[in-house]
Amino acid sequence: LLGRREDFAAVEAVVCIVDAGNLERNLYLVSQVLELQRPTLLALNMLDVARQHRISIDAKRLEAQLGIPVVEIQANRGLGIEDLKAALAEVACRSAEAPQSPFPEAFQHEVSRLESFLHSDAAGDGRSRPLPRYLVERLLLDVGGWLQKALLPQADGRLAVALDAARGRLAKSGCRVPNVEADARYAWAREKLSGVVTHP
Repeated sequence: LLGRREDFAAVEAVVCIVDAGNLERNLYLVSQVLELQRPTLLALNMLDVARQHRISIDAKRLEAQLGIPVVEIQANRGLGIEDLKAALAEVACRSAEAPQSPFPEAFQHEVSRLESFLHSDAAGDGRSRPLPRYLVERLLLDVGGWLQKALLPQADGRLAVALDAARGRLAKSGCRVPNVEADARYAWAREKLSGVVTHP
């Protein structure tokens, strides 16, 4: 999905298949996929199971609130697959728009600050191209440091210091890392599902 593997062609489009009965949990991943700015569509699966639990979903409203096509399918019976194929062919020809970030302003500010730091080569990592914003976000959220080692193996200690300082400022503002991601993405999912899902 990130387009960083030389042995794979670039991704033309993404199909996110979600469980209609667990939409809030499933939209967490959808929010991450949308940030990659790839043409995306959502396949709303297991509607029959949701209906058995008296859960109703307004697919058209969900489509409007997400800003991507939503196709109803029932994969185990092959229902809606032709509609899914047609929607996929159509969405693959479009360019994706940058979504509104689910993260709070304080987090976005720290990401912008890190972007400037990385683009100025103050980190001493020897890269020829800047990292896309979603990977700068991931660096900030990756408290274990695995991603920093994988993406920027040449970086010296200045990047680690900058990341620690950013996380410290976020903690003081009430946006503890990595918890801020779960809080922000689930809040985003609840907002997108407002008026979409009716439970008994």
